[in-house]
This record gives sequence, C-alpha cells and structure tokens, in this order.
Amino acid sequence: MNLSNDSNNNNNNMTGLTSEENLDLWFQAAKRGATDTIAQLLQQTPQLAEAHDDLGNTAAHWLAGGGHVDALQLVLKALPSLINAPNAVKDTPLHKACFRGQAEATATLVGAGADMNAVNKFGQTPAQVASHPSVLAELSRPAPTELLEEEVHDDEDDEAEPADEEEEEEEDEEEGGDEA
Repeated sequence: MNLSNDSNNNNNNMTGLTSEENLDLWFQAAKRGATDTIAQLLQQTPQLAEAHDDLGNTAAHWLAGGGHVDALQLVLKALPSLINAPNAVKDTPLHKACFRGQAEATATLVGAGADMNAVNKFGQTPAQVASHPSVLAELSRPAPTELLEEEVHDDEDDEAEPADEEEEEEEDEEEGGDEA
C-alpha cells in the first residue's frame, strides 16, 4: 500500500498507529463501508484519502464497488479528484460500481460528475462493464448538468420575465418615467 505524503512508519500523533497500520485500517474501513471510521481517520490524517492499495485502488474504488454511498460521498468531499482516479488497470470508481451492480453508487458518481466515457486498460467504459439493469438505467439518465442546460435553454425562450429583480426595477423606473 502506498501513501504518497507519508511513506515512513512514524507514529501518527493522534492515533498512535504507524502509517502502515493507518493504511490497513483505512482500507478495511473502505471495504466494509465503515463511515464513522473513515470520517475519524480523515479528520486525523486527511492525506489518507490519497492512499492506494497494491492494485492502485483508492478508498473510492472500494466504496463504490461495495455500494457504500455515505462513505463514498465523504471521501469524495475530502478529495474530489478521486471521482475519476484510475487504478492499475485504469478502472475508475464508476467502473467498479457498474461492474459490481451498485446502482446507488453509480447514480452518486454520475451525479457528482464521474466520466462515463473513461476507458480502462481493456478498452471498456463503465457502461460496457455493467450488466445489471438498474446500473444501466442510471447510466442512461441525463446528468444533472444536462438537465440544467435544458432548463436554461427553456428560460431563454421566455422573454416576458426579466432575469433578476434589479432588471425588473430598472424596467419599472423606465416605464414610470415615460408615463409622466
């Protein structure tokens, strides 16, 4: 296992555990989806979020594959770049969620902006490793940003309403001035 910012075995001042013991505890917690343990470890040693195991998996990979959504959100909040982190075979956390049939984790990752077109070492996207219908359904839903763009486009068609209150006040003042 590797922790980029702390490769020696000095004692962690808050837990009394060595870096290697913290890493073991970190990945055990990720594999079990132990949200409270993950939160505590992140508070004590934030750089654990950057750790990866011997196969290049981060906690986000394990949490996504296990369907541990609450803990996954916690880790992604601590280190948002993990959302598209590749492991040794270039699988992202989304690949893991899709392959393991974790629809809620898939929805969480897609909603947070995971790259649905990421290609692993075998040339597969997350959709290509997914086989569970609920996961495929999550992948086919429009991303929240796509929905927002549609709403913005629809608003552009409505020219009757001003964009904000200041514009509305300015228009009222201009109209009032013309009547006097």
